[in-house]
Amino acid sequence: MKLGIFLLIALSGFFAHAKQSFCMQNFNAYGPVYAPSVVSRTARMNYEVLQMPQCDVVQLQEVWNKGQIDQVTEDLSSSYHISAPNRAQKIGVMSLFQGLIQKTETHLFKVNSDGGFLDGARETFNVKKAFHVVKADLPRLSESMYFMNAHLHPTSQAVRLTQILDLLDWRLQNQDL
Repeated sequence: MKLGIFLLIALSGFFAHAKQSFCMQNFNAYGPVYAPSVVSRTARMNYEVLQMPQCDVVQLQEVWNKGQIDQVTEDLSSSYHISAPNRAQKIGVMSLFQGLIQKTETHLFKVNSDGGFLDGARETFNVKKAFHVVKADLPRLSESMYFMNAHLHPTSQAVRLTQILDLLDWRLQNQDL
């Protein structure tokens, strides 16, 4: 949570100097165990995204199945450029941008499991935790921006901390961006 607050403060300071407002939304889009109506919930989410005053960036986590990726793409591709790395690897993230996507890269976390029951299920279905980085040119900003989309381990604080260190390591190796 502290990392999220830090990023929010850092971004709010940066965008306070932007000439116009900036909008970024983030959704956990799946959760089949606790909210099983994936098709109808995705349709509702897509409808709500389209009702927003053209948000610049929409980041999704837990977009696991091909049908849901196709549904998001079909409903939103007329308004957003879409990066869906989950089509190549089961990492569960998807990113939508008002502007052009210039570059993408995906990095698997070095540690994905603490050996618990849910981790065993993820391993059975070859699901990985990763972070996805997108460089995009947004119409309302004067320079290219990098956006990181990550879905950290849901239950293990130790695994989450190692994943956060992977994010920090990427940033330290890319200080010029």
